[in-house]
Amino acid sequence: MVKKPLAKLVDKKTGKAVDPKRIMPIIFNGLRRSYPAYASMDSVMGEQFTNDVMFSKITANYKELYKQHGDGFKEAYDAYKNGTGAKARKEMAKSIKGKYLDNKKIDLNKRINDLIKSAGIDNNNPQPDNPYMMFHDGEWIDNSPKALAERIKDERDKALKEAKNKEAKDALKSIAEFTLRIQKENEKIMKPFNELKQASDNIKRRLNPFLFGQQQLSQNYTGHGLLNLKKKDSGNTILGGRISRPVIPKIKPDGSKRRAITGTGLSSYMERHKLTNPVDIAKTFLTKKGKDYVITGFGNLRFLCEQMNVSPEEALLYICEGMTDTKARWRNHRLDKEFWRGSQSVVNLVKYYNEQVSASKANPSRMTFTIKKLWNSTYCKDLFAEYGVVLPDYTQFSKWFKKMRHHVDVLKLDRPKKNN
Repeated sequence: MVKKPLAKLVDKKTGKAVDPKRIMPIIFNGLRRSYPAYASMDSVMGEQFTNDVMFSKITANYKELYKQHGDGFKEAYDAYKNGTGAKARKEMAKSIKGKYLDNKKIDLNKRINDLIKSAGIDNNNPQPDNPYMMFHDGEWIDNSPKALAERIKDERDKALKEAKNKEAKDALKSIAEFTLRIQKENEKIMKPFNELKQASDNIKRRLNPFLFGQQQLSQNYTGHGLLNLKKKDSGNTILGGRISRPVIPKIKPDGSKRRAITGTGLSSYMERHKLTNPVDIAKTFLTKKGKDYVITGFGNLRFLCEQMNVSPEEALLYICEGMTDTKARWRNHRLDKEFWRGSQSVVNLVKYYNEQVSASKANPSRMTFTIKKLWNSTYCKDLFAEYGVVLPDYTQFSKWFKKMRHHVDVLKLDRPKKNN
C-alpha cells in the first residue's frame, strides 16, 4: 500500500503551516466533537488524562495510521510524544510513585505498631497517617521536613544563646585585660620621662638648693616671709584639692555686634569669615570653608560655648541631638567608638564571619559564606539590636564591615592572646 503523506495544516489567518506540536491537540479536539464521551471524561478525570487515553489508542493503532498517513503522521506523533505527552507521563508517574511510597511507609508504621502491641509495649504511634514517623530507641520520632526544620531551629537558638552568654563573659574579661594593657603601656612610656625629671630635680638641688627650696615654697604657699606662710587657695578638684578657674570676661554687645575675647582664636576666625558676633559661628562652622577653627581641648570648648551663649545644659542637649541626628552617626558613637574602647562585639562578629567562611570552604557541598549572608544572619541582627543600632542596608553594611574587619586584622584582635 502506497503511503499517503499527511496534508500539512495551514493557518487560515497567517497562511503558514501549523507547528507539528499543535497537530495532535487539534486531532484530540476533533475526537471530542465526534465522540461526546471524551468530553464527558474531561469533567471527571481532567483534560490531560483524556488526552493520554486518546493518545494511547492512537499508539495501539500506530502501524495502521502510519501506513495510511505516512511521515506527516509520524512527525505529529513524535512531537506530542516527546513534548506535552512526555511531561504529563512523568508527572503522573511521579505522583503515583509518591503516593505508593507514602502508603508503603504508613503500612510499615502500622505493622511496627502492631508488633509493639503484640510485645506488650504500650507506646502507640501518635501520628499513624504520617509516613515520616520512625520508631527509634523506644520512641516515635517525626522526621518530616517541617519537624526537622523546627528541631534544627531550636538547636540553633540554643547554641546562639550559649554563644551570647559566653560572649558577654569574654567581653568583660577582654575589657579588663585591655585596660590593664593600656595602663602598663602608659607606665612604660612615662617611666623614662619620670626618671629624667627626677634626675633633673636632683641636679637642681645640688647646684642651688636654696633657689630650689624657694621655688617649691612659692608653688604651694603665699605670704610675707617664712613666718607668715599660708596655703594657696584655689578651686575644687575631683581629688579633694582645689584648682584655679580663670574668670571669663563679659564683653558688652554694641547693638547686634559683639567682639570675641582674645586668646582663643575666635577674633581671627571672625575676621576671616567677616562675622560680627561670636554666635554667628554656629552657622559658619557648618559650611565647608568654616571648618578652619581648631578646638585645642575641652577648656577651649568651654570658652567657645560661653561666647556663643550656650549654657552647659544646652551644650549637653545639642550633643545628644547631634549624636542621634542620623543612623550612621549614632552607629559611630554607640558601636564603632565602643570598639575602640575595647568592646569585643565587633571582634566576635569578624570571628564569626571568618569561621563560617572556613567551614563553607571545608565542605564542598555547602555554599560559600558571603558578607551578604552575614548581613542576613540572626547573629548579626541580634548584635545590632543589642546595641540599639539600626542595621543599615547591604551596601552600607558591606563598606562598614570591611572597614572594621581591616582594623581587627591589623590590630590582630581575632588571634589568641599571648600570656606574658
